[in-house]
Amino acid sequence: MSPSRSLAVFSCLMALSLVVASCAQPARPPASPKPAAPVPEAKAPAVPPAAPAPSPKPAAATESGPRSGGILPVSAYAEPPHLDLHQSQIVATRQAAIPAYDTLLEYNPLKPDEIIPDLAERYEVSKDGLEYTFYLNKGVKFHDGSLLTAEDVKFNLDRLRNPPRGVLSPRAALLASIDRIETPDASTVKIVTKYPDASFLGGLALSHHTIYPRKAVEEKGDMKRTVLGTGPFKFVSYSPGVSVVFEKNKDYFRKGRPYLDGLVFYIIKDPGTWFAAFRTGRILLTSTGSGGISPAQGEIVEREMKGKARPLRSVGLSNALVQINVSRRPLDDVRVRRALNLLADRPAIIKLAWGGDGIVAVFFVPEPHGKWEFPNAELQKMPGYRTDKAVDIEEAKKLLAEAGHASGLSVSIVGRTLLTNSRAAEVLKEQYKAGGIDLKLDMVDTPVWSDRKAKENYDLLFDNWGVDADDPSAWLENIIPSSGVSFKDAQLDQWKKEQARILDFEQRKALVRRIETRLMETLPAVPSLRGGQFTMGMWETVKNFPVPIGSWNSHKYTEVWLAR
Repeated sequence: MSPSRSLAVFSCLMALSLVVASCAQPARPPASPKPAAPVPEAKAPAVPPAAPAPSPKPAAATESGPRSGGILPVSAYAEPPHLDLHQSQIVATRQAAIPAYDTLLEYNPLKPDEIIPDLAERYEVSKDGLEYTFYLNKGVKFHDGSLLTAEDVKFNLDRLRNPPRGVLSPRAALLASIDRIETPDASTVKIVTKYPDASFLGGLALSHHTIYPRKAVEEKGDMKRTVLGTGPFKFVSYSPGVSVVFEKNKDYFRKGRPYLDGLVFYIIKDPGTWFAAFRTGRILLTSTGSGGISPAQGEIVEREMKGKARPLRSVGLSNALVQINVSRRPLDDVRVRRALNLLADRPAIIKLAWGGDGIVAVFFVPEPHGKWEFPNAELQKMPGYRTDKAVDIEEAKKLLAEAGHASGLSVSIVGRTLLTNSRAAEVLKEQYKAGGIDLKLDMVDTPVWSDRKAKENYDLLFDNWGVDADDPSAWLENIIPSSGVSFKDAQLDQWKKEQARILDFEQRKALVRRIETRLMETLPAVPSLRGGQFTMGMWETVKNFPVPIGSWNSHKYTEVWLAR
């Protein structure tokens, strides 16, 4: 039987068994709570360090060593709105596509702060930090058998930084420092930047910045319905509401990889159902982020499945916040936006919506996990974060009265029908009642939510997103995108550009603090209702799966293998 047919049969049998598991009674939502200095002058930019040699990604040390074979069943908690990673900001799209792709560079999943070559065998940086030369691995093939060339790389980077009309590129600003791209030969890419850019290599390493075959994109216009890359796994099928299936790429340029014969991501939208599937072994690995397991479920795994499975806990480079459409009244009044922030009780939301799995934050990941956020001691003194919530509520009422809404107001929030998102919206609705705000919930499926976000068709939007690494440019592009949103602030735009050009860490951090302070003053969004902290479930038969940092790494499964 062919690998594709084996995967299809496996997927069908598993889907049938999951129908039975879907009868499991989901956990009931908990009750809603009662309302309860100038930047130093920049020094001359330092010369970027020499490009590091690739770090090995060793398989787990066991007596038998890594083994080839087996199909890994993983849970996926949402439908992908489409399959074009360049145009997506959704984790569901990543699960449905990323195993089939490679990037020029990548974040080492075993050392998330380290950037290593991927499609590039090695790279060099000029002394002035303006020129980057990448030497591609030879003989790399796309899954249709065509060879990867430097022209493919150039085409994709140009598409990402200057998208054609009608093509969305949410992270284009991360490549804005590029002046031109040259291809001296079929395996060499030279990128010349306009200025030294502290975030440049990180931008190239983003797993969204995958390399497509130029010919396929030109023929199809986009990759929303096509998955065709150079990655460790070949895309087999996507059955809406059922599964996404991959098979091993036997021609992968990293010899001996991947170990697995295939991957099957089962689309299971109910947390109770995917946990039931995990407990019975129908799923060997849960999704990360919102698709993981709760702390209470993690305790069940530790207590009842010891030796068979275990919970994996990690800090997520992610944020759950509320985007505000400042073009709509009364949200164009900053006093109303400040009231929305003041009334949000973050600890209560984390406890009631996520079972305590989360971190109180502003816009970035706080210490000790992140490098850019305000210290925890400062957080507790900020409006909306004070221990005495009554002070925040009274201040919010005063601001609303000053804005002409003493008798209250009504706004709607668009969110996804994911259970944790729905719970958080319900908790927030109760909290806003304390200030006289009637929050109307408009919960929709992920594809509809994605479309409404892109078109800014909302008053408020409950938003979950993450970044690949703790870099301010990546964070800020999500909070204040360079294009396509109603919120405009010339000072923030200027500072956002300047911070990426500062190579000295302390000087850059000082400017990032000024940016975040101004964000708290202008409030294009209600700051983080929950900083990421995740628990996922993994059976012990799954080997060499690194604990991911956030929802955005460890999605290629190149080194993962199954013990029998």
